[in-house]
Amino acid sequence: MPLMAGLYGGGGYWVGTGVMLGVDVLLLLLLVRRLPGAELVQHRRMVLVTSFLVWMVLHAAVFWGDAWSETYALVLPPAARLVLPLFLTVAYTIVAKLLLDWLPRLPGPAVVWFCTLGAAVQSLEGAWELFGLDMLHRVPSLRAVGVPALLAYGFAESVLLWCTVLALAPLVYRIARALLDRLR
Repeated sequence: MPLMAGLYGGGGYWVGTGVMLGVDVLLLLLLVRRLPGAELVQHRRMVLVTSFLVWMVLHAAVFWGDAWSETYALVLPPAARLVLPLFLTVAYTIVAKLLLDWLPRLPGPAVVWFCTLGAAVQSLEGAWELFGLDMLHRVPSLRAVGVPALLAYGFAESVLLWCTVLALAPLVYRIARALLDRLR
């Protein structure tokens, strides 16, 4: 029964998960066509630079925006606001590098592996936040939502974020090339 209570309590999260998964599939299909495995690994530096930029902007927004006061301030000390954005950015950039190292050894589309394995790693952070930081009990907005709904939504959202890294990499590459050309 507790599992079923989680399914009903997080109705909005389940709907959001379904929508997000639809967007994930569409983005993955586009990215598979746009970034074949060899090209993805070939442009690893731009993927890593893009990864750093995306994660820094995201973590700065989370820890300096409304998410801090509504969620993280309830479970983390104030100093975390200063340290965690850079720490998590570096950590996920390292994850991106490790994924790019492993992609040539994995069967199937490299883009799908990159996004889903990145999301799986990020889901570990989500589980730690829920259980290790006890967010389920300490954050009022999460009390009515079940664990399965939160984890499913978190995974779907994470796939979208890792897709964003890959989708923005060609743009970052073009901007970097244009800047370098101007400096010459």
